[in-house]
Amino acid sequence: MKNKIILILLVCFSINIYGQEIPFADIHAHVCLKPFHSRYTVNYNLWEKIEHNCQSENKAEWMIKGSTDVPKYSQSNLAACAKGNVKVIGLSMTPLEVQFSNIRILNEGKNGAGTLACMVGISLNDLDFLDKGDEYYFPIIRENIEFIKYGEKKPYTIDGKEYSYEIIKNKNQLQSIIDQENKLAIVLNIEGGHVLGRSLIKKDISKKEFYHKIVLDNVKRLKGSLPLYHWKDEYLEYPIFSLGINHFFYNGLGGQPSPFTPIQKFIFKAKKGIDAPISPLGKKVVQLMVNKNEGRRIIPDVKHMSVKSRLWYFDFLERKMIEGDTIPVLFSHAAVAGLSIEDPLFLKKDVPDKYKNSIFNHWMINL
Repeated sequence: MKNKIILILLVCFSINIYGQEIPFADIHAHVCLKPFHSRYTVNYNLWEKIEHNCQSENKAEWMIKGSTDVPKYSQSNLAACAKGNVKVIGLSMTPLEVQFSNIRILNEGKNGAGTLACMVGISLNDLDFLDKGDEYYFPIIRENIEFIKYGEKKPYTIDGKEYSYEIIKNKNQLQSIIDQENKLAIVLNIEGGHVLGRSLIKKDISKKEFYHKIVLDNVKRLKGSLPLYHWKDEYLEYPIFSLGINHFFYNGLGGQPSPFTPIQKFIFKAKKGIDAPISPLGKKVVQLMVNKNEGRRIIPDVKHMSVKSRLWYFDFLERKMIEGDTIPVLFSHAAVAGLSIEDPLFLKKDVPDKYKNSIFNHWMINL
């Protein structure tokens, strides 16, 4: 989770070139994560800065004091984007994974809810749906999209000026929004292939054929080639620009590099799938995502993919290029490892000592 050098894509000021201000695009911003996951208790919108609730007495002070580098407020919101002349926001949707509500140590003495509320701005009380451990994630994505749609085109005042946002459907609309003052363009992204299926904590069914169909059908729903709901004829009207195959925890699609320190790994039980190769189901998902003959293309985001998974994907892209189909490599929020992917040090187990003598973070999650 700690990176010594970070490539920051969201720049909070505009550049003036030959008297013309050049707007920015941020391809990965979590402006919706905290408002959406707090929707049952607080009526937040995408514009507001959210201050974390650190008032509860029931919180693990050792965890709070040990995470002083984690700001206790929302770092990403549309008001900040507007002030920084960020016109295009790649809004990243991600249902929180079940493991985040299954926190050892923190839950002793009922400290889990207060600790999470202070650290990440979301209370465990808002995540009761995760307690079952077998919940499907895809309905949460549908609800997330509806949450974003609810605020579309509604005015929000910043320093006496009215702003609004639109969710982008095509490139002509995107250009129109960029050309309009006080308008922001939202491009939909998804982080984590877990959204396509269900939590595998209680039982790993990722090799079952029926589960493959569920996951692949959900890819088709995101591509607009199947209805969003199996019981009604309603299709997703917005393109999904990118989808990250992996996130923090094992999801049956392939391995993920560890984003956690040893203590975090222990707390969240985050061992399964670390550094594993891409799975047969993961390969099917990638191939379907980029297929332009069956719905809209979705670009895979290689952030959070294991090194083995990334190498398979790069070979896959080379084969596609030979066939005449060039697909860009997207690594949306990356730090720099400072090593070749073939360097023995880069491929060693990720522990803090791995980068103690470098200005770069040598962990395999990085470029």
